[in-house]
Amino acid sequence: MTAMAITTALATVASTGIAIYSANEQSKSQSAIANYNRQIAEQNAQWQRIAAERAAQAEQFNSQLAIYNAQQQAAQAEFNFSIQNSQLQQQQMQSELNTTLANFQNEQRQTQADLNFQLSNFQNEQEVFQAQFNNQIFNYQNEQNYQQAAFADMQADLQRNTAQMLRTQADMEEQQAREQATRLRAEKDRILGLQRSQFAKGGVRVEGSPLAVLADTATTFEMQVADTRMLANFEANRRRYEASVTDFNAGVTNFEAQQMRDTAAANAGIADFDLMAARQRGEVNRQVIAFEDIGNRNATSMNKALISLEADNMRRQIDQNGKILRFNLDQNLFESQMNAASARMSYSDALFSEQAAGAGYRINMRQAQIEQMAGLAQASATRMQGYQAAFDGMSSLANTGMNYYYRGSSGTRNYSASNPGGPFNSFAQVQRAQPVS
Repeated sequence: MTAMAITTALATVASTGIAIYSANEQSKSQSAIANYNRQIAEQNAQWQRIAAERAAQAEQFNSQLAIYNAQQQAAQAEFNFSIQNSQLQQQQMQSELNTTLANFQNEQRQTQADLNFQLSNFQNEQEVFQAQFNNQIFNYQNEQNYQQAAFADMQADLQRNTAQMLRTQADMEEQQAREQATRLRAEKDRILGLQRSQFAKGGVRVEGSPLAVLADTATTFEMQVADTRMLANFEANRRRYEASVTDFNAGVTNFEAQQMRDTAAANAGIADFDLMAARQRGEVNRQVIAFEDIGNRNATSMNKALISLEADNMRRQIDQNGKILRFNLDQNLFESQMNAASARMSYSDALFSEQAAGAGYRINMRQAQIEQMAGLAQASATRMQGYQAAFDGMSSLANTGMNYYYRGSSGTRNYSASNPGGPFNSFAQVQRAQPVS
């Protein structure tokens, strides 16, 4: 019985120590977890605040950029309107200038057409006059051809006379050559006779060297006779050849004269035909020129009407374009105002988001603090439970000791749970044991 009591006491002490240690360690762990959770919650809250503030600041920047873009859009719309309106005005001025220029060009074309009409009539008259003048020139040239033909006939007769004269000169050249040959032979005979007489006076016989001298003299004179005849024959043949050529040229001249007469006769017919054709062309040209003048005047009137119509269409188109530009400007300004209003709303939302991020950060920090306090309170409760377990163990140990102490004999009273002084009510008033009577 005593050993069991001691074992029970030791188990109670061990259990109480273990409970206190476990409760203390669990309390430390819960405190550490509470502190760690608060740090994590604060870091998360801080990062969430930073992210939310940066997102809000980015949204603010985007909103300001959108406001700036809306302002720029409005300014660009007004600038584009001013540029396009100026272009429309320039286009209108250019259209008016083009209309004025077109009318001027149309009038200039009509003036040029009138001038061409007068010039064409003048040229037509000049062509007829030129045809008449050419006819007179042809007639004059025909007369000149007839005169040149007669002169050519005279030249042909003169050439024939020249040919006859050349033949006569050739005959005379031959006659002079024969007479010159006769004179040279006579001179040869005289010289040979003189040489023989001189040889005879000197007692020289006509043989050997004297004979050779006489032969040389005779040969020299015969050569001179031959040369004279050859030259005379050459000159006579030349003159007869010139006479033949001159007769041929006379025939050519007669042929040319006949050609001139034939050409003059043909030119006379051609000149008359050209004059008649020129007069007919002149009449046709006058009719064509008159028709073209009527066409030009009609074209001028039609061009004037077309220019006026195009000018009216251009004015209406420019006016319509101006209305479209004004409508586009109003639409762009309205769109820029809406964009600016939307950007301002986004900016306000961004400011609110930034403020909400700060408020959320404070709330999260407070929540982390509350969670830490809850964790610390739980840790304190765990320690209190350990202390309670230790106190219960100590009370159980005390009750066990008391029971062992007062249960020495059968006369000793045993306290129980039903007895307020028993060991099962640690908060009851402790009463000393009374012997049983």
